[in-house]
Amino acid sequence: MVANDELRNGILRIWRLKSNRFDMAYFYGDEGEWELNPQISDYIFHDMPKDFTPEEKGLFVYFKMCELFSYDINYMYRKMEREFNKSRLESINMDTPIVCWDFARIFTKLIDMMDDKQIYGVVLDSKEDVFNEHIGVGMATANGIIELEPMAIDINENRLSDLTNAKMGFPLTNIEVVLGNQDFYNQKIQKMNNLFGYTNDATSFLQQFINYADNNRLDNSIDRFSLFISDMRKRNIAGQEFIYLFSFLNRNHGFNEPLEHKYIGEIVNEPDEPREVIDEILIQYDGNQYIVDTLNHSCLKTTDEQLDEMFSNHKIGRRYFNDSIDKKR
Repeated sequence: MVANDELRNGILRIWRLKSNRFDMAYFYGDEGEWELNPQISDYIFHDMPKDFTPEEKGLFVYFKMCELFSYDINYMYRKMEREFNKSRLESINMDTPIVCWDFARIFTKLIDMMDDKQIYGVVLDSKEDVFNEHIGVGMATANGIIELEPMAIDINENRLSDLTNAKMGFPLTNIEVVLGNQDFYNQKIQKMNNLFGYTNDATSFLQQFINYADNNRLDNSIDRFSLFISDMRKRNIAGQEFIYLFSFLNRNHGFNEPLEHKYIGEIVNEPDEPREVIDEILIQYDGNQYIVDTLNHSCLKTTDEQLDEMFSNHKIGRRYFNDSIDKKR
């Protein structure tokens, strides 16, 4: 269902006028045809209510995708492949970590598969490429246009990505109305959050975590941290958002006493400016040191000698970031 020229030009014109971020828009089929793994489409569509409006259908697809997929932090260490790649898209399965351009193309594909001419999914891009390889996604109906940011995160504003919000049971909030009635879309978004049971929040999560640890007599801070790792593994939360949630619990006595720690990562050179990519934590507790791999959810005792060897053997320059997230808060 490729959009006609009049609709395409109208939607693109609105994005150029209303959005400060994107000046290019692609509909499914513009870049090429491809086949989505049927397990993904079956998972997304099997319980969608038949009486949904076009806006509710689009939001339902977004919520289900955030529930299913996880962010692939490892793409930072590989050659970026933001251009349309049919073989890459067709290789994605239920367990494949993805990045923004994967999400955008899968979303537009799923919207197209509904064969509903009252809603269009749109891949958003910028000629200036000012967002360091970022590709956005949106949807358009007769009632308006919205941008969806499933992977947006802001540590300083306590904002998690919607991929993580979904896995934590927190409301999905990274949805921006570009054109249309804000109250109308707020009601639709609230309806989806209620439908999916996304009514928890970070404070409730903290209290639930503390109560569970107390009830199971986990008084040792490392035992509590092991509980946290287990919970993150079950929810499939890794990388920067693992670190954010660790920092949140650590500041608020989730581990009883705050754990002394340093972050470990490296500088990745991006087109506009270097970026810190932090994926490990060094924890010091009761005379011992623990190295935490936030991508693989492991926590192992280590020594100064082992740390020195790890740093010297790593092909990319590793370094410490002293509580960088906490200091920015």
